[in-house]
Amino acid sequence: GLSINSNSFRVGRKSKGANDPLEVNDLIIEDSAPYNVSRNHFSIDKHEGKVFVQDRGSFLGTIVNGKSIGGNHNSARVELLEGENHIIAGTHHSPYKFKVVVSAGN
Repeated sequence: GLSINSNSFRVGRKSKGANDPLEVNDLIIEDSAPYNVSRNHFSIDKHEGKVFVQDRGSFLGTIVNGKSIGGNHNSARVELLEGENHIIAGTHHSPYKFKVVVSAGN
């Protein structure tokens, strides 16, 4: 597991070019074609005592607790619930699935 203590934690695919100035991610995923993860896929953000997942303009979108955000969907941000949450980068078939636990006091 990984404890997130900052106000924003960014997840995205590793760029092919070395030292890509647009690659600003805390968790970098090495994905291969056909890609599931965009270079700037999603972030987990804390704001005013709440925790959100924000799709950062990914092509396939992000699935949060069964709800699709980003990609071709209207919403690009959803609040995480206290307790266990599930995030999928890309489609339901993506191998990049995350469990995020939000505890009181986050």
